[in-house]
This record gives sequence, structure tokens and C-alpha cells, in this order.
Amino acid sequence: MRCQLGSSPSLINILFVDNNACGGGGAIDCGSGTPIIHGCTFVGNSAVDLAGAGSGSGGAISNNGAATITDCIFDTNWSGATSGMGGAIVNYQGEPLIANCLFVNCSSNVGGGVCFAKYNTASLYNCTFCANSAATGAGVGLYYATTLTLVNTIVAFSTQGEAVAGTGAKNLICCNLFGNAGGDWVGDIAGQLGVNGNISEDPLFADSSTGDLHLTWNSPCRDSGDDQSLPPDLLEDFEGDPRSALGAVDMGADEFFYHLYHEGSLVPGQAITVKIVGAPTLPVLLAMGSGILDPPLSTAHGDLYLPLPLVAQFPLGNVPSNGVRAFETTVPLSWVTGTEHPFQALVGPWGGAFTRLTNLMVLVAQ
Repeated sequence: MRCQLGSSPSLINILFVDNNACGGGGAIDCGSGTPIIHGCTFVGNSAVDLAGAGSGSGGAISNNGAATITDCIFDTNWSGATSGMGGAIVNYQGEPLIANCLFVNCSSNVGGGVCFAKYNTASLYNCTFCANSAATGAGVGLYYATTLTLVNTIVAFSTQGEAVAGTGAKNLICCNLFGNAGGDWVGDIAGQLGVNGNISEDPLFADSSTGDLHLTWNSPCRDSGDDQSLPPDLLEDFEGDPRSALGAVDMGADEFFYHLYHEGSLVPGQAITVKIVGAPTLPVLLAMGSGILDPPLSTAHGDLYLPLPLVAQFPLGNVPSNGVRAFETTVPLSWVTGTEHPFQALVGPWGGAFTRLTNLMVLVAQ
């Protein structure tokens, strides 16, 4: 998608898959505009030159200005094998803001996840980088006089390159850099470890091997972010869970919160893995409703709707020590895309202080 030069489109809840561009912006090239990109998913996009291996910039997005990119997922995007910049995003100049985004398996020469290039004053809040790759800056790479503020962000398990690197000033606040192949707190950011809430500890994702980057109960990133440094309108995480839900804001794109999510496609008759997040030792009850397809009730704490009367209830034991209870189930044959799933999860005793009830319609498929 190539935007008119200087335009400022709003792109909301769009899926971009397997797009390729010669030069820049495998999925989106916004020139010198100020785009707003929210809730989009980018998978398998790339930017290369005509030979297919040289310079390329912004495997998913290339922009030259003050882009605002929020609540997006970037999975397996890449740019130019030999001299590319920004496996997922490259932003030239301006004052871009990126928040609540996931970057997984993205690769480039500079900035496996994001590259800020040439006179940016960039801000990046509550993002999660995992298993990205770059010669310079596996998570975030800076090129030529860029100033970066990185807040409440996790960069972990990069397969090549340092967590954050490149030319320019870097101010990290409440960030966790851990397990990156080229080093974590190295180079000109080495002195920031242990300062301003910065740590280097295993983030304890639910399952990074499958791309499940939800935080678990014992994660050092839970309640370890800086509330004061957040923009005032950053009130939810990438799934819509409230920030500072159970204490201080968490590091990363996910805010630990009582909810239910699934891995696999919602296909009638197909087996899926369902995971319930909660506090350890709390009892879990899986309930199947009457099949009344009423809209879910949206509240400040997510979806608390339960169709009545119940036709079945299944005790699932207690939440284990990591805060994620997983089980296998089958999508009912009566499932219709866009309607409520009849399964509901209750964490904690009914009516108790920690009761959270939810269904699968507000969740993210892995």
C-alpha cells in the first residue's frame, strides 16, 4: 500500500500478509505522512531491492515523518538481507510514537524489529520484542543521529545482535533486556542497567517457543513499569485489558490480567488449546452456557458476560504457580464466526474479590 506523499491515513484493524516491495515498506509506504496505524497485524511482509537481497527498508512499514503505531502485531517480517533497515518498521525523521506492539521473528541488518533513521526523536512504549535478528540492534536499531526514549519495553531472546544499538542517544526507563544473542546492556547503554527501573531478567512469557508472549504471574515484568512515563491516552494493552489492572503498569505489550485466550483457529469440531490467566491457587471453573448469542457486556475490566442458564460446569482445579492454566477442548459444531463462544471461564470463587469471567470473543488467536 503506497500512500499519497504527505498524506495521513488512519489504518485500523487490517491484516497485511505476504506483501513485498522493492525498496521500502513491504506492506505500507507512507512517504512523509503522519499515519495512524492501530490494531493491525503484519505477517510475512518484506522489502528488498530488485536483486532480492540488497538494500531494503521497513519490511512491513516505511514512513518519513511522525507515525503513530499502536496495538499492532509484527510477525516474521524482514528487510534487505545485506543492508536493510527495520525488519518490521523503519521511520525516517519526525517524532514517531510506537506503543503496545509485539515484534516476533523479524529481521534486518539494522533494527530487527524497528529502525529509527536520520534525525528522529522517537518514543517507544510498552512493546515486546522476542526472537528478532539484526547485525545492529536486534530489537531496536538507530541510524544516524537519532534520539530514542524507550519505556516499559521488553527485548528478549534475539537470535542475532544486541538488544538496542546504533548511533544516537538512548534513554531507557523500566525496560527489560534479556537473553539476546549479541548482548543485553552493552555498548553505550551498559550504565543504564539497574538505573530508572531497568532490569535484565527472564521475562517468563507463557510460552515464547510458540509465540505466546503473555506474562505469567511470576514474571519480573509484572507491576514493574513506570506509570508516570506513559502518555495519558495509553490506558489499555494490545488486547484491550486495562493498564495498571492489578497494581503498577507492566512492562511489555501485555498487561497481566485475569482472562481467557486460545491457541489455534476457531473452526467447528477442531481441537484448540485454551489458557486461563489468574492468580496461583485460585480455583478455575469452565462453564458452558445455554447458547444464547447475546452481545458481550463490555466493562472497564473486559468481558464479564455469562449467558444463563448454565447447562454445564467443569471444575479445572486451581491456577498453577505460573498463573496460566491450559487445557484442551473442541470448538462446538454449532460455533458461528463472529458470535460468542459458549465456553466461559471463572477464576476465583463466585462473587469473590478476584472473580473474573470472560469468553473467547475478546481474545487473541495465536
